[in-house]
Amino acid sequence: MRRELGGVSCIGARYHRGMQFLAGLRSSSGLRLAGSLALIAVASWGCAGSGGESREESSPTAVTVSRLERPELVVWRSGHRLVSARANGQSLRVLVGSRRTRALKGALFQRAAWSPNRRKLAFAAQPRGRLSWDTDVYLVRADGSGLRRLTSDGRSSHPVWSHDPQRIYFAREGAPAEYGNQGRTGRPTAIWSMRPDGSDRRPITPLVKGRYDIPGSVSPDGATVAFTRGRYVDPNETGRENNTNEIWLVRPDGAGARKVAERSQDPAFSPDGRRIAFSSDRDENGNLSYGDRAFYANELYVMNVDGSGLRRLTRTRSLNERQPSWLPNGKRLAYQRGQTYQNAEAMLVMQMNSDGTCPRTVFPDPGPDRWPWYAAPTWRPGDARSGDGRLGC
Repeated sequence: MRRELGGVSCIGARYHRGMQFLAGLRSSSGLRLAGSLALIAVASWGCAGSGGESREESSPTAVTVSRLERPELVVWRSGHRLVSARANGQSLRVLVGSRRTRALKGALFQRAAWSPNRRKLAFAAQPRGRLSWDTDVYLVRADGSGLRRLTSDGRSSHPVWSHDPQRIYFAREGAPAEYGNQGRTGRPTAIWSMRPDGSDRRPITPLVKGRYDIPGSVSPDGATVAFTRGRYVDPNETGRENNTNEIWLVRPDGAGARKVAERSQDPAFSPDGRRIAFSSDRDENGNLSYGDRAFYANELYVMNVDGSGLRRLTRTRSLNERQPSWLPNGKRLAYQRGQTYQNAEAMLVMQMNSDGTCPRTVFPDPGPDRWPWYAAPTWRPGDARSGDGRLGC
């Protein structure tokens, strides 16, 4: 069983029909941890091969990034397509899911990760036709060419690139194990890192039965990895699954792990490294129900890196906000918004000022059948020459 962070299943309205659909925790045994987002029929999560290579670190390498004409976003779109677009939703280009990469099914609700020089993207996907939820980590150039597979055991997911070009952090699953009192199974998941060519794989957090660790963001100085940690739990007597997710910080060598927030997930360091944006259901602002499972809606928050100074950014009852991503200059956040549609969740990609003001959609609203939809946004690195100011209300 895979654990869905935040207790929400995300799926495009047409696509999910006929699929097994879950929201927090998948109820059939043998399936594995979903790691970060709401999962649907297509998303897969997995892990890399074993480590054992040299543990010597080379010195950090400076990264030079030329300026963009305008801010750009990369998002997943219905149809297993990873697309890039301007901040206004225009100039859309397909990077994964075109003819060159149509053999892959992307993990639709896991953010892709830009390399620091914005030349490559890491993402999780599985070959089409595979009848499992397994995924591996792949690389592709910014124009969609040069596809390369970094892991090959079907247990790698949620890549996050360090701010120097030397390491990619990812989630790695272990063998399934039973938990709770209802005969369910879940795969424990730990955080690993590797070089961008897939070599030198190293464990960062330990693999613990009944627990999952999912990397979310790396601080600008490369000294801290923010991640989501949670436990598999049975739903209560009402069918609601308690949110066990927490935000933790750890050093790249695995030392100094500490918890900074409860009932929280999707941590994203601000560009100056002083704050973390995240999602949480702590205020229980509305109920969501998908299938036989019920959850509280998530809102977006920001806090200082030590967990102090908590501030709520969104107040949208019964809408599900997830996956915050900072504009490189820190003035805005892009994020995913979901709402109930036909016993599933239809999604939009939004942006707002970093103080929570002036929210607006990035792409045109979907039609009456909530199609197409967009999810899991991430800004491309590099300051823009224009178009990167605060939004006006």
